Amino acid sequence: MMTHTLRIASAVLLLSVLAFASGTTDKTIYTLEIDPERNVIEVSAELTLEDNRLYIAEIGASQIPKRWAAFVRDLQVRISNGQRVEVVESDEGWTVSAGKGERVSIDYAIALEHEKFEWPPGIDGAAYAREWGVFSVGRAFAVMNGENRTGIDISFDLPKDWRVSGSWRSTGENSFSADNNNDLTESMFFAGDYKSFRFQRDGFELEFAIGGPGVADQETEFSNLAKGVLEYYVTLMGGVPKPPPGSRLDKVLVVINKGDTTDGEVIGNHISMIMNPSGGLMSQTISRFLFAHEFFHLWNGKSFFPESFSEEWFKEGVSNFYTIKALRNTGAISEQELFEVMNGLFYQRYRQDDAFGKRSISEVSSGDEKHAHWGMVYGGGLFEGICRDVAIRKKSRGEQSLDDVIKGLFSDFGGSGSGYSRNDLTSRIEKLAPGSVEDLRERVYGAGTVPIDACLRDAGLDASISDGNLVIKRKADTPVGEEVLFDEMFGGRD
Repeated sequence: MMTHTLRIASAVLLLSVLAFASGTTDKTIYTLEIDPERNVIEVSAELTLEDNRLYIAEIGASQIPKRWAAFVRDLQVRISNGQRVEVVESDEGWTVSAGKGERVSIDYAIALEHEKFEWPPGIDGAAYAREWGVFSVGRAFAVMNGENRTGIDISFDLPKDWRVSGSWRSTGENSFSADNNNDLTESMFFAGDYKSFRFQRDGFELEFAIGGPGVADQETEFSNLAKGVLEYYVTLMGGVPKPPPGSRLDKVLVVINKGDTTDGEVIGNHISMIMNPSGGLMSQTISRFLFAHEFFHLWNGKSFFPESFSEEWFKEGVSNFYTIKALRNTGAISEQELFEVMNGLFYQRYRQDDAFGKRSISEVSSGDEKHAHWGMVYGGGLFEGICRDVAIRKKSRGEQSLDDVIKGLFSDFGGSGSGYSRNDLTSRIEKLAPGSVEDLRERVYGAGTVPIDACLRDAGLDASISDGNLVIKRKADTPVGEEVLFDEMFGGRD
């Protein structure tokens, strides 16, 4: 691997050759050299300045002074003749003593010290280094200039026997291309020694990179899960995700690494998860749930989405409903595990939310409150989704379901870039199950609580609230082998 000094000299020489050969170029190039022994990513960027300001993404890391810039070390800028120019750092980034149209090289290091800080739930894109590899999101390493760049090249200089999976379009071994600055930053990569697999369907690619003892060993299990969930969602929705104008949804990277806890998040269209392979059954179930939930957002959340935060309950809570359906239909969770998760995770978080019975699900779905009221939005929204599905199935005598609502939204709004309104949503539900608007007004847009036990009884189960728990079981008088409405909803008995 190149030393820092040699890397800078090589970049200067390349700039000189490019300038001599073609006068100038608008190509933007990032080269990342990973040094696992020093826990740094050495970055060399080559670009033509649009102005004299350099900056790094402001999304995430809000708890750290200077945000992502706090991890940038020894930033240097040189013009095409190799001369180093002055750089002045400020709260807004860096100002360079070079003008618009100047071809420059920008060299700096990213210190992989992110885990020294506290991060909110969802891990927020924190980069990290492990014995088996390095993970980063684009926003954590990309110092940028200008707003209108396209066709950005990213390449990696890696230790021996390492490779890299990146969320951008592959252009060769360890090299990629990003469409624009947003594609560059709303991205992720994992470089190291790890297991990987991918699936393709109708121009859509799903790639997994899984690393660490006890996690990489589950390659076959994750592969079967991913293949089954992808097939279930595509069949349910009638096609692969549809990107809004100006964006793409043709590739999703899922990175799963070993950690002490289980957590996950979405960066752009891509999923990062930390999984504790020694965790109990609930931890293992949650890890699969996180993947399936975030994956479904490529349809419900990315392809089509609400125009107002007040409908986030449908994006998040109803996505939970289809997450559970996908896991049941692929055999990833048993019926008993489903019953336990419904109580132990969702009902407990719902009833213990301090807004329970006091504020509406819709009200606490807005902005930062959504995460503060996880139980209401994700749990209450799930339960209302179940209740609406039961109501539609009973009204239509099994001819229709909530599937028709969500498929209709995908058909009408998917890829349009326009959000659906509250009326777009509620009118579709009301059409299939008259009276639903009153229920929604009371317990989604009002402070009423969702009677999930009654809805599950309507679905043919024995369900009750006892000592603060949602107790679910099969009715004792249901003949063995006889399916009830619940089985139609969740894919039948084990």
